[in-house]
This record gives sequence, structure tokens and C-alpha cells, in this order.
Amino acid sequence: MSVLTEERYFGGSLADLAQARAACALPLLRKDFIVDSYQLAEASSAGASAVLLNRRRAPALGAGRVARRGRGAFTRRARRGARRGRTGCALELGAEIIGVNNRDLRDFSVEVERTFELLDAIAPDTIVVAESGINSAAHLAALRERGVHAH
Repeated sequence: MSVLTEERYFGGSLADLAQARAACALPLLRKDFIVDSYQLAEASSAGASAVLLNRRRAPALGAGRVARRGRGAFTRRARRGARRGRTGCALELGAEIIGVNNRDLRDFSVEVERTFELLDAIAPDTIVVAESGINSAAHLAALRERGVHAH
């Protein structure tokens, strides 16, 4: 279950995440722009099972920083939660699950083709989730045919 926690633009909160955790046992994704490792601790405390690490929204998560810090401080911190039954992932860091947002966060346009464009770069044993813009049976069939696991 995806729970928006970004307050300024989307009106979400960590309280929403904690409320969702109290109401269900499903894995919970903290849907927010993670730009600081402190937010990982917040996510874990509020009951998140996973977080989004988005390099485009947080330049601090760029490839250069990742290369300098091994698999990356953010991913290591997120994965510490994974050892306690939580999961953490980042697109370029060998994640077990990758969610492809079909919404361009610069202009908010939505194109399901974004998932198809990225599939070849994703390891075949990675679970792929297509997110946003899926609004027809044809979309579902095409995603399934290309090996996308969830939508």
C-alpha cells in the first residue's frame, strides 16, 4: 500500500502512514521525496516497509555520491530496516523491487511507455511495479506481456 507523506504539495503526513500501519498489516510504502537519511528513521518509526529513493528529486542521491559511498548510505540505512522485516530500494542500487513512476515529476505528464523504456535496464530477477497512468485493459495486457509484475 502506498501512503503519501509529502505535506506541501500532496497534503500527506507521517501521521497518515502511522494510521495506515495501525489499520492494516500490508507492506507500506512511504511515498515522499526522501532527501535526508533522517527521513528513513521517520519512515521506519511510522511503520513504513519501503521508501522511495528518487535521484531526480534529490540530487544528493546521484550516482557520484553512490559510487563514493559504496552501495550508498541511504540504501544501507533503508536496508537495515529490511533486516527487521522491512524493505528499502533504490532504482540504481540493485533493488529487489523497482517501481517505475509513469508520471514525469517535472511536468506531471503520464505515459505508460516510461515503464517499457526502462525495462531493459532492470535486472530480470527484479520485481517491477508500473505506477500511474494505467487506465485500460490494453495497458495491463501490454505490461504483463513485457514481464511487469504489478501495477
